[in-house]
Amino acid sequence: MASGWEYCGTREDGYYHILAHDDGDRILEEIVAHFESSRPTSADRAFIVDMHLMEHDFAELRKFQRRVAHYERLGYEIMLTF
Repeated sequence: MASGWEYCGTREDGYYHILAHDDGDRILEEIVAHFESSRPTSADRAFIVDMHLMEHDFAELRKFQRRVAHYERLGYEIMLTF
């Protein structure tokens, strides 16, 4: 587990749970790095992020959503849950 998030999925899926709302940019960067390292040959670029802890920190939520938009332009499909 990295600081601020944990991986809750299996090898077949990508499910991440945010544990802290301290740095939305860094948290998503770490999640994407983990996702890429755990599936180096997979063409599937979709994963889920449970953002419940971030829902009331609007500044970090805004930063996180900007990073999500950036990665979606690169071909990732990031599904957000609250």
